[in-house]
Amino acid sequence: VTNDIPFSVTVESTIGEPTVSAEVGGDGYFKEDAANIVTIEAATNDSTDQLTTVVVDGLDGWTLNNADALVATDAIASVSFTGGGLTITLVAGVESLTADVSLTPAADTDVDTTNVTVTANVADKTDSSLVTSADTTVDLVVDAVLDEAVAGSQTDAPVVDESVDADNVIGLNLSAQLEDAGFTYSGAGGADGPDSEALTAITVTEDHGTLRLSDSYTGD
Repeated sequence: VTNDIPFSVTVESTIGEPTVSAEVGGDGYFKEDAANIVTIEAATNDSTDQLTTVVVDGLDGWTLNNADALVATDAIASVSFTGGGLTITLVAGVESLTADVSLTPAADTDVDTTNVTVTANVADKTDSSLVTSADTTVDLVVDAVLDEAVAGSQTDAPVVDESVDADNVIGLNLSAQLEDAGFTYSGAGGADGPDSEALTAITVTEDHGTLRLSDSYTGD
């Protein structure tokens, strides 16, 4: 005797935590006033989930250089960059993303931006109400670039009589002006202001005698 017993099975959707990473290209840091790439990678835990957005927070003062190029890829639907926040919205069904984000630090500063947060958000493909996320942090280190250097010159060498002028103040007819420092990226973003670069020392090399600055000199 065979009896057919009807039964049902309910399969509940589950969602796994995604993976996400961010790495600065090149030597791992930015040069002042120069662009570099931050490579962002994100992926779902399994094929039943999809990436919805990747969000980067903490980019105040930075510039995004390649929004159009990012949108041109098959996986990305839109890119929004405002208020120091970058949001990359994915097309439906995307399970993994590698995005090379081109950024430039704030002009004329070598202040590092630390603990920038990158968050990958995912949802279940069949139940969009089932969501989760994962995040990581990355430090954007900015290496200073000297924009200008001081070039000194002497118009005419003073001629003095040692018997008359030995104890007098002698004008050396020296002058100085700023010029391009000659480094890669010197002058990029314009010349730095006084809060970024400063003259720190004056060095005079002499063959004979003793150089003594006048009493009015107030520098170091």
